[in-house]
Amino acid sequence: MIPEIEKVASLPSSVSLAEIRSDRFDQFLAYWDSLRGAAFAPGWKQFELWALPPAIIPYITVVDVHRDPLDFVYRFFGTGQTNRKGIDWTGKSLQSFPVQRGPSAFDEYRWVVDNKRPLTISDMVVFENAYSNRVPFEQHSLRLPLSDDGQEVTQIVSLAIWDKK
Repeated sequence: MIPEIEKVASLPSSVSLAEIRSDRFDQFLAYWDSLRGAAFAPGWKQFELWALPPAIIPYITVVDVHRDPLDFVYRFFGTGQTNRKGIDWTGKSLQSFPVQRGPSAFDEYRWVVDNKRPLTISDMVVFENAYSNRVPFEQHSLRLPLSDDGQEVTQIVSLAIWDKK
């Protein structure tokens, strides 16, 4: 059964899944849910990007969860993300993320790690400095935990959309 995702009061960017429902989110969540069985999340090796509809893969990111100290490093940064944001973050730490989303994205990822549950967010991406020629836009994201050991979140896979189609 696909979980309903409620708003998390402690995160200003959190919204319920119903607020940002889209066919792309529904497909993404259904695939994740089909892999996890009774576990809180499937593993990265189970989650095969190519099994998703090709139209959504460019808008996916995957972070590896590092601990001691906590950090998130981009394993995969889809080409749609790169084209919209003007930079490819593959292999880079979230700690070095520009002002546009850094601190709030870190809090969102930490929430998924701590709660072992999906999270939906909606916020404005605002570019500064080197990105000042880009226009701010509203971004909706669905963040899903992955677990290679069945105990802890080891990766987080996210899908971002900029319209609700």
